[in-house]
Amino acid sequence: MKEKGYHVFLVEDNPDHAILIREILLQIPKVQQVTLARDGQEALDLLKRMASLPQLILLDIKLPRIDGFELLRILKTDVKLAALPVVAISTSDIRKDMQRALELGALEYLVKPTNFDELHKKLERILEKLPEHTAVK
Repeated sequence: MKEKGYHVFLVEDNPDHAILIREILLQIPKVQQVTLARDGQEALDLLKRMASLPQLILLDIKLPRIDGFELLRILKTDVKLAALPVVAISTSDIRKDMQRALELGALEYLVKPTNFDELHKKLERILEKLPEHTAVK
């Protein structure tokens, strides 16, 4: 296991996307751990039970049970979870969706590219922006 790195919490209901994104994240040297939730309710339940919170949440917008927009709203109004950086991810490039996610407090809105290398570069760039002191020791 790597000496230090980021714990990324991935909220993704599409199994193929989850596998791909997880594999990409684990290839990035700064990433130590990836936790997966398959819908908004599972994500909320897991986050509330975690002893140590992740340094980044990658949140798919189109989720069952609690959708990504609602989960983002809940996270940003919860005292314990509000400071967590959240990057909204989606196949949707609809401007209204992007704007809504940013207004609800997302750090960025990432349209899922179809190219593996492009997604790797985008995720690496996002992780580079996180403060180093948030990495798990």
